[in-house]
Amino acid sequence: MPLTCGRRGLQLLALRAPTAATVDVARYAADTGAGVVVHPPRHYPEYPFASYYAGFIADPDGIRLEVVHLVDAEHWRARRKRRAAAFVAGSGA
Repeated sequence: MPLTCGRRGLQLLALRAPTAATVDVARYAADTGAGVVVHPPRHYPEYPFASYYAGFIADPDGIRLEVVHLVDAEHWRARRKRRAAAFVAGSGA
């Protein structure tokens, strides 16, 4: 069942995985009958984390589960700070 604006009830539940391998395990669990793979695991560079690796599965009730591995938050803050400093240095501001 697709996500539907206005549909009542739980439609998506995101679960943070400690490793990218955990995301892959969730996909294999869905392949063996625990659900349906909606989007296989992949990197999502368009998302705001340096490493957003996620897979989406639907459980038997149609609730979409997002299993995601994120880069460490402290690493992300340091990376963003370095990018901002490089931007300021390059703009002459």
